[in-house]
Parts: sequence; structure tokens; C-alpha cells
Amino acid sequence: MSRLWNRSVVVALSLMVLVGMAIVAPAGADEMVMTQGVPLPKREGSPFIASGLSSASAQFVAVDDYQTEEGDAARLAIHRISDGVLVRTIANPSPGGTTQPRLDGQSIIQLSESTYQGGIDTLTTTDVDSGSAAILSFDAGGNVVGYGPGWVLTCVAEGSTDNCPLRLRTAAGVNTLVGVVVNYSKKISTADGDETRAVVSTPSGDQWAINTITGSAHQLAYPEARTVAGGRAFWATDEFVDGEHRNRLHWRNLDGTDDGSVLVNAPSYEYDFRAFGDRVALLRVPEDGDFGHQELRPVNLTTGVLEPRVAHSITGLRSLADGKVVLALSDTSSGRIAVVGDDDQPPRTVFTRQPIDWKVDKLKLSGGQLMSTWQEARDADQELYFTTAQSPQPWSTTGPLGITGTVDHKAVDKAQYSGGVVLTDASGSGSSDDRTYKLAWPGGTRTLKSAFGAPALGNGGTLIGRNVDAGGWVKSIEVQSTESAEVKASLPGNRAFALDRTWIWSFSADGTILNGMDTASSAIRQHAFPQACSGRRLQVVDTSALVTCDDTAAFVLDLTTTSGSWAVPLVSGDLAVRLGGGYVTWVHYVSSGDRSVPVVKVASLLPGHETRTYGPARGLSLQPGPTLAPDDAGLPTMAYVDSRHQARLLDLSWTGSVAPQVALARVSPAVSAKPNANATFTFAGGDNESQVTYSVAYRTHGPSGFSAWVEPDAWSKLAGPSVTRKVASGTTVCFRVRAQDDFGRSSAWSASNCSTSPLDDRRLSAYGTVTRDSSASAMESTLSVMRKKGASLVRRGQRFHGVYVYAWRGPNEGSVKVYANTTYLGTISLKSSRSGYVRVLVKSSTARYADVRLVSSSIYRARIDGIALMP
Repeated sequence: MSRLWNRSVVVALSLMVLVGMAIVAPAGADEMVMTQGVPLPKREGSPFIASGLSSASAQFVAVDDYQTEEGDAARLAIHRISDGVLVRTIANPSPGGTTQPRLDGQSIIQLSESTYQGGIDTLTTTDVDSGSAAILSFDAGGNVVGYGPGWVLTCVAEGSTDNCPLRLRTAAGVNTLVGVVVNYSKKISTADGDETRAVVSTPSGDQWAINTITGSAHQLAYPEARTVAGGRAFWATDEFVDGEHRNRLHWRNLDGTDDGSVLVNAPSYEYDFRAFGDRVALLRVPEDGDFGHQELRPVNLTTGVLEPRVAHSITGLRSLADGKVVLALSDTSSGRIAVVGDDDQPPRTVFTRQPIDWKVDKLKLSGGQLMSTWQEARDADQELYFTTAQSPQPWSTTGPLGITGTVDHKAVDKAQYSGGVVLTDASGSGSSDDRTYKLAWPGGTRTLKSAFGAPALGNGGTLIGRNVDAGGWVKSIEVQSTESAEVKASLPGNRAFALDRTWIWSFSADGTILNGMDTASSAIRQHAFPQACSGRRLQVVDTSALVTCDDTAAFVLDLTTTSGSWAVPLVSGDLAVRLGGGYVTWVHYVSSGDRSVPVVKVASLLPGHETRTYGPARGLSLQPGPTLAPDDAGLPTMAYVDSRHQARLLDLSWTGSVAPQVALARVSPAVSAKPNANATFTFAGGDNESQVTYSVAYRTHGPSGFSAWVEPDAWSKLAGPSVTRKVASGTTVCFRVRAQDDFGRSSAWSASNCSTSPLDDRRLSAYGTVTRDSSASAMESTLSVMRKKGASLVRRGQRFHGVYVYAWRGPNEGSVKVYANTTYLGTISLKSSRSGYVRVLVKSSTARYADVRLVSSSIYRARIDGIALMP
């Protein structure tokens, strides 16, 4: 089966991605006027990734407010524990660092350290509820050992040693803590459950408690490794019992009294004891879990037995001063923050985390088929995921015709995809020369070597080109059949080559001539390229070549000629230049306030080089950097990764020659004379370049409103000039059309054209003096006669924006008022010197869902044949 892709595929693609077209701005217009294109399916991330538990106090919990927009600062969201309400969101200038904002009681404390000697450090203490802040400033230069609400512990090393006398800084001044010497290089910011105390260690392992209000210090009678709960310090030591290492858990009151210990029924390598109530619990990996999803099991201080777990699927944990524990749990689809106490109650949900999505890593597009990798575990092979551009389904690890694959996480950049064939680097880390690559296609796999750079797929994946080391400094380029490894061509060349369709392209030794050879016919082409260009890279699509020079300049060559080039209008900072079918694209930065925003530029290769802007996109400051994926089959579509790491698809049919146009689109009749009649939608248009076909879609309108657009298979690729459809009584059918040519270019959808079918008078409920008479000239041979003032005809539960009333006029006729429920819409006078059949429209100022009521408003008769409801 051939994997060559037909250009007609773009017709189907255009049906889906047309809404992704950019807004064309005139020269000098704001480049931020753009569109993002059509979003491709997302993949929901793991709750472990979404845990984000930063800090907690007895009143509040702070979690990461995940921001992935380029240039956005990290933030922390602070929720009240009692009700889960979001109280405020604050900036987090040092995510994961020792100086990131943290909760302490009712306050948020944040240390800002100066980056130079003689500067000023500041400690900001902010009340969570009110937002009022107190700032403590002090000279920089010392080491910050710890800090809390309104206090900072600093020290300055003595001479060349790490010995560092401790100082307490508060708004009242600086207090040197005599006799308390800590290690300069070691930061300790631990409290023991008492908000007025901080605990530090000396180099000898002694523990000192600092009263942060009075500045007094006294030595504590327990070792450094400790957990504090219920006024006691807990620590563990290794004890060899019955042939295995176990934990002996010790405790002592903070004043040094009342020692105790118990042998814990757990191996010594499980020693993560956390404060829980007035005792401790062991945070451990369960037998049926993994490190990212732990359980919490309280320790019985009498027997040492681990009691049944109080929580599981734990991805983050913070013990509180009141004995409770705040948990980040992954036991729901998006994760949740919960709190649990030593009271035999299950964890109470504080709030459920908002779902996050996996971030797209790399993206490839070939013939309307997409392949991607995602930023999951970075120390393991990455699975390849696939979907289609037309009516995309959720990403699947099984591609077209059953293809699957993985790629080494260090070689994701080198993965290629063309026509259902996957090429991956199988060498892992190491030199870029003489590496092994794996080819996989539906029904087979093989490996091959390539010297001096990666191979390249071509001709819809049926061919592969590679560099071959012929010995010494001699190099050649070899083209093989993907599946059989048969050599199709071999020619001298250097590392820069490109394979497109059956043509192989490379530069002459001096770099001034681009040589091309058709591996199928041995035909030769040449194109002069006299520009000085170092670090050149080559891309070829159809009859165009793109040469980039050190990523600072780029030139497009028309390979149907022998010379000449167009310089892509790059500016400093532009990057990731790629060639597509009829266009060139790159990442450009534009100013937006105080930020530089990366966007996608797309320029047509036609004369005039119309350029449009899409985005925002992922740029350099968000790893793994920009990802642009033109369709390697030459179709006028491309995918890119946006500023939130998600994939989007662009319709670039505007980059080709003049697209076909719809010159005529009309429906007849617009309002039918009888129910259930046919409506005929007529259309015409086209261009002079190729055969034009049409696709027609329709939707219906009735009491439930508009349906979705439907495009019947039989109405695609129509030669024209019309389609016919029955319109059911009391409904409206709307049509639209667009044209496409055999190059895959498509027009926009035409405006909607609608045909409405009436309701016969017998479908209206009669109230008051109303008779049903026969009439050969009526739409279904009957009419309803309202013979007295106040008589009415009603149709209940309709959606409409206007009401057509079918009636007779004449010298003996009266008048009719039209209502939507009890809202008056208008009056129709049927009195006339001439007799005849009329159809009168009464409009509503807004679309309504209501009962339609026709009420006789005179003493004369009113003969009604039916109504039609306009959407």
C-alpha cells in the first residue's frame, strides 16, 4: 500500500480548520491582532503533577497556581481550610526555593534577599485576610538562617570558618544571641509547633530554641533529627532486631523530661515520621503503590504497630500546629487538597484541584496525521501518540494501520513522522556521529546507521536518506527504500541534505550550488546560491527550498528556476524557521505591555508574500522551546504548540494561489406556500485554474432551536448546481455552501440561506368563537374563521423571531393582534377594498420561546390559513 499523500486530503482538513484563519492586519497594524487556530485534543495530566502543595497553617493552605503562559510569573493560590474558599493569589518569585512565600498562622511571610553586598534584605509579613503588610528591612551581607512573622535569624561567619554567631532581627532591633553559633552554610528554618520559637542546630549537633519575641535562647535536650507533636519531640534510631534493621522511635518532652521509646513495626529505611495529633504517623509507600502515591499510617506508641492508614494516594503533606495534616491527594481525576486529624474520620476535602493537561513536547504533521510526544517522566522513554487533523479523536498510542512506538527521552527532537512511518533515534546519549536509528511502519521495523547527522524520510515515508562515511573525509548521501533497504541513489555530499518526494538535494562542496537528483528518473536540477552562509540547514517542499544560516538568516529558492532567492524578513530574535507547502513560517516576538510575546508568522511564497500572525505560541523561555510542524506532505496546513503547551492546527489555504469563490447561493422558496414542501438550494462560482466542486451543509430550526450543521456525504464534492431537501411543517432548514478545487484550496462557507415551512391552521388550537371551514384555495383545504372579537388561535411552545400569518383580506375582514404569550407584537389589518390571499410578517424585537397567539381584535371575521415561524 502506498503511503503517498494526495493533495485532496486538504479538502477535508479545510472543512475543520477554516475557523482557524488569522486576521489579516494592514502594514503597521498591531501584531497582537491574531487568532490561535483550532485546538487539538488535550490529554489530562496526572494528579501527582497537579498536587502543588506549597505550605499550610492551621487556617490556610497555599498551592501552586499553575501558569504556563510565556512570561507569566509563578503564583500561589491561598485557600481557607475551613471552607476551601480562595482568599487571594500572590506572586511566587522563587518557586520551590527557600525564599518562596509561605504561610505561618494568619500571615504570609516572604523574604527578599539582596543580590549584592551592602544591599537591603526585606521580610514582608502579610495578613492573609486583610492584605495589610509589615516590612522589616535589614542590611544584607549575613546568611539568613531562618525567618518567621516579623523576625529573621542571620549570622556572619567568623573569619574563614563556617562558625557563625546567630543574631535575631526584629522591628525592635538586632539582638546577638550569645553562645549560639551555627554553621554558615546550613540554613534551618524549622519551628517546633510554638509560634514564638525557632529551633536551630550548632555544628556539634546541639539544639537551641530561640524565643523570637524576647530574643532569649536555651539549649534543648533532644537531637537534631526530630518531629514535634503535642509538646514532645520524636526521633528515630536504627536498631537491628531479629536479623533486620528496624526503627526505634524515641520521644521526650520539650523541657527535657519524660523519655520514652518503642520499636516500630517498620524497616529502618521507612523513617519519614510526621506530626499527627499528639503523636506521629509514618508516611510510606504502600505495598500496592508507588513513591508518588503514599499512605499515612499512625504509630501506636504503646505497641509500635502501624495502625490502619488514615489517607492514601498522597502526593504532598504538611503537618499543622493544631495536630491536623493537610494532604495533596491523587484519589480523584484531578486531585484534591484535604485535611485529616487523629479522630478516626476520613480526610475532609478542602477543595478539588482544577484539572491540568499534559504539555505537548514535540509535534509532527504528515498528510493530515499528527504524531506527538508529551512532557511526562523525563527519565524514561516517551510513548508516541497519534491523532488525525480531520475530526481529531483523543490521542492514541496506536497510529495509522496499527503503528506504535517509543522514543528515548534524550532524543525526542530527532523523532520523525512521514506517511505513517516513524523514525526514532535508538542510540540514547552519546556522540552525534554514526548513530543507530529505528524505522517502524505498518507491518515492520528495521534499524540503520547514519553518520554525521540524522537520516531524513521522504516520498511519504517510502524513502529514507542518510549520510554515509566512505572513509577518511569522504562522505556521501545514500537514499534507500524504507522497507527493503534497497539503495535507490548515492551521491557525493556533506551533512546538509534534504529528501522531498523522490528528489534528494544537497549543496556543492563550495556551497554555491544546490544540486537535486530524482531518485526515480535520475533527472538533475541545479540552483545557484551565491550567498555567504555558515551553519546552513536545508529544507525542501515541492518546488521550494529553504536555506537557513546560523538561524539568523533564511532564504527561499524557487527550484523551478536556476537562480535567485527571497530573503525571509527575519529580525533579531526570530527563530525556528520552517518551510511548508506554499509558505514559510517562523517564531517572532512582539511587545505586549512589558512583555515579549512569541507568535507564529506565516508568509506566502506567492509574489507579495502576504504575511499573517497566529498565536501566542510557546517560545524559548518555556521548555522545550518553540514547536512548529508544517505538513510534510505539502498540504497548506500546519500545527504548532501554543503558549499553554497545547497543540493547535492552522488552515493556511490562503497562502496558495487564488482560492475558489462562491459567487451565488440562494434558496427557493424562502417561505413555503404549503407545509412539507421541498426547498431547492442553488449555488455557483469557481475560478479559472482547476475543476471546482462544492460541499453543502444544512441545519434545522424548530421548537428546540437550531441543530448542529450536518454535511451529508452525498453533498460533498458536488459538481453543482443545486440540492433539494424537504422542509417539515413548522420548521426551517438553512443551507450553506463552499467551493474547493483540486489543489485542496477552499472558499469560506457562504452565508446561511433558509427556507421555512408553515403550520396549517388545523395545527393551531382554537379558543372562543372559531369555526373550521373548507376552502379549495387554502394550503391544505381548510381555514379557521375567528368570528367574534377575542376569539383566538394558539400554537404553544415555539421558538421564533417573527411570525408570518397566512390569511384572506377583503372589505368584510377584520383585524388580528399577534402575541408572544401575553407580549403584544403587532396588529394585522385584513380589511381591504380588494379581496385576496396575503402573507404578512410580524417581527419580534428579540428571539423568543413562547406561545404564539393570534387574537381577533374587531367585530368582523378573520380568516386564517396558517402561520410560519421565522428563526
